[in-house]
Amino acid sequence: MGQGMIKTMRTTAFRVSGSLLGSVWIYESDEIRAAWKKLCSDFRYWPPYSSLETALRVLTEGFVTLNRRYGDTQRAFLISDREIPGSQLERVTRAWEVFALGRDERPLSAHVGGVKPRRIELVDLFEIGANDCFRSKIRDGWVWDAARWEIVKRLHGTKLKTDVRELRLRYHSEGHLYTWDQLLAPKAGGAWAMHRLTPSLMTIPGVHDLVLSVESSLMRLDPKWREAWKRSRWLEVDFSPSSPLLRARAERSRRVEQTEEARWDWRDHAVEVLRGASLNPMPSTDTEGPIPQSRIRAGFPTQERQLALGAGVGALFHECVAHHVRTTLGDAARNVELRTVKVGFPTRDTFVKQSPLSRSSSSLHLYVFLVYADTTTKERIVKALAHVLTESGGQSESGESPAEFGERLLASPDGEVLSFGSISVQPISPPDSDQFLLGQARCGSITEWLSRWLPSNEVGEDRVYAAFVETASLREVETHSRDLKSRLRRAFARRGIVTQFITKASKPRRKKKEFNDHAAANAVLDLTRSAGFFLHPFPAVEPCSGDLVVGVFCLRASREKQTRYMANLVAVEAGSRRSWGYEPSSGWVPLHQATSSLLASGGSRHDEDRKMRDLVRRAVEQIPLRFGGMRAVLMFDCEGARRLWPALGDTSSAELPGWMTRDGQNAVLRVRSQKGEVPRIAGQHAWSEDLVPARHTSFRALRLGQSEGRSPRYVTFGSQTMKRNTASQVQSRFAVDDEKLAEAWQALGLTEIVVFSAGPWSEDDLLNQAALLCRISPTWKRALKRPAPVHLASAVIEDYPFELS
Repeated sequence: MGQGMIKTMRTTAFRVSGSLLGSVWIYESDEIRAAWKKLCSDFRYWPPYSSLETALRVLTEGFVTLNRRYGDTQRAFLISDREIPGSQLERVTRAWEVFALGRDERPLSAHVGGVKPRRIELVDLFEIGANDCFRSKIRDGWVWDAARWEIVKRLHGTKLKTDVRELRLRYHSEGHLYTWDQLLAPKAGGAWAMHRLTPSLMTIPGVHDLVLSVESSLMRLDPKWREAWKRSRWLEVDFSPSSPLLRARAERSRRVEQTEEARWDWRDHAVEVLRGASLNPMPSTDTEGPIPQSRIRAGFPTQERQLALGAGVGALFHECVAHHVRTTLGDAARNVELRTVKVGFPTRDTFVKQSPLSRSSSSLHLYVFLVYADTTTKERIVKALAHVLTESGGQSESGESPAEFGERLLASPDGEVLSFGSISVQPISPPDSDQFLLGQARCGSITEWLSRWLPSNEVGEDRVYAAFVETASLREVETHSRDLKSRLRRAFARRGIVTQFITKASKPRRKKKEFNDHAAANAVLDLTRSAGFFLHPFPAVEPCSGDLVVGVFCLRASREKQTRYMANLVAVEAGSRRSWGYEPSSGWVPLHQATSSLLASGGSRHDEDRKMRDLVRRAVEQIPLRFGGMRAVLMFDCEGARRLWPALGDTSSAELPGWMTRDGQNAVLRVRSQKGEVPRIAGQHAWSEDLVPARHTSFRALRLGQSEGRSPRYVTFGSQTMKRNTASQVQSRFAVDDEKLAEAWQALGLTEIVVFSAGPWSEDDLLNQAALLCRISPTWKRALKRPAPVHLASAVIEDYPFELS
């Protein structure tokens, strides 16, 4: 089939009819309610009932959940998608009491066997809510889980067709689907892997149906997990051929003597319950064979870089999944199609050529300290800087090219300051660099060390200071030096200097004629972004030119039942290079000052949700005073913002707070790009029996093909890897040779943009402005997942993750 003009993009998301949702059985009685209440009084929070829930899912081969609301105040002991025989329910509950609770008495099992459940149709628990979205009438999330499980079981019942073979799918006790029996096995060795499909249900503004989205990924299997140094591990277990796969925890025992091998033992209540309630034996952690025949498998705790298998399933596999869902669910599922929107955006090359980097075109001057221990690192950074400046159309008043500036910089003595336009660079190889940069000895005071050699700097409105710092990778340093980067970052930040680190390990293995040190080039772009120094202006749609665009990013972090929020705000002026960040104690300040202040704090700004809401409100309310008569477009990242302000959620009927809209003077937009919450691009053009996977496109503006109300705008973002590795667009990983199997196969991503309040602009102008800030960004040479100001607000937190204090 010829390509032609792409008008339609198909996805792995489907509008699901209520007839597919099935029904559930509610188990509750006065006797069970009293017994459960008495049992809960013996525990600080709740009994460990998740193990009972998991065991019942495995044994009944269906959806089971415990202790859930099914009305405003009513709470059920158990909800299942099928009627469970009383004898089986009593047996499993008794095993849970014995093995999970350690009880000889029968506080609960004595009451469950004779309960007559009540049947409820799932479709009756949903309705059309605010923003024309499908929503649950019950506040408890089990309704969505039950609906998802019904669809998972349908998808599991038929084989998935690929370009070379049919795949049997096994479903999991948590609702995933695995290609358990068909593994990828590179001849070069290193790892096995299986495909994982993750169905989820989501809502889309303007769509009156429940939307099923299927996300696909690779799960790499660790053949040496028994030799792992970590004492605790999650394992995937094949309990029986017909049962769902089980996810259970195992623990490695300590060695009594050096000659005695450590053993792995189950440390999971669900395993103990299954042992006591079933005749099927639990696989042994010690006697299982190699991975292809093993009934126990483990993934890698962290992503391994040195594997003969790249990341991603590829564009063709997403297309296979879309066809599988359509074939399995039939007319009860309609594909979510996206249509191309024609917009008159300027190209990036045209935009960059209009803004050469010179002293006259930028109000800021960037001073860069190039701090290195090895001359090869200095050479890498200089060449990368020259490459980035060349691509950005940089030029100096004297006519010197970036390449000539790079040659002059490499030939200059250490400590000399050289300038190119509005950029000055000073290479420095400090004393004791092996100790303080490479972590080869126990470090002393980094602050005192910096004061011995780092030139003084005066941070101001027009002066920006940044530093490239060479460090060693984590594998090259001693345990006591693993926090070296955070200590260096904070020490530089306290002097108003933002930092970017680079290691020898990131150097490309092969030399090519053309520039291929992408890690160093990305480091240059990341440093300029952190410093608030941009190589060209933020693009603007004409009605928004000169207006303020504010990105609001809120991160929610949890640890040991402690939840904290972290908020960051960045404002940019559309059509200029000017940018600001919000600093709680100083208000709106130049972006480089806000970034260094955040890095110097070491993440101490974590706080409760109420204080984070107050911080964002104060920042928005200060905009009129700080920026005069500038109008403001507020862009909220969805994930954290909807938790703090329910009005930004899909199905909420709450009104936006008055401080957001400022009596119609501000626009309010929401941006969403998280996997599982937006559709996944699968193919292009109209449906056919042939597989027509989506080809690479760096950017495309899209809208919903059909909706019942006001729908969002979407934009695609494609990686350079997808453009380079085209095998993923014509083959699955089951068909390619080992060389292509090692490639990273990335697919197109989507960003959803919703206008909640248009303010003094038109909705189309705001959607086009947000899309343009994704397509042409002064912070990156590719299309962004989030519009530029939201990207700036999120990057400093995501690049430098802070732990809860």
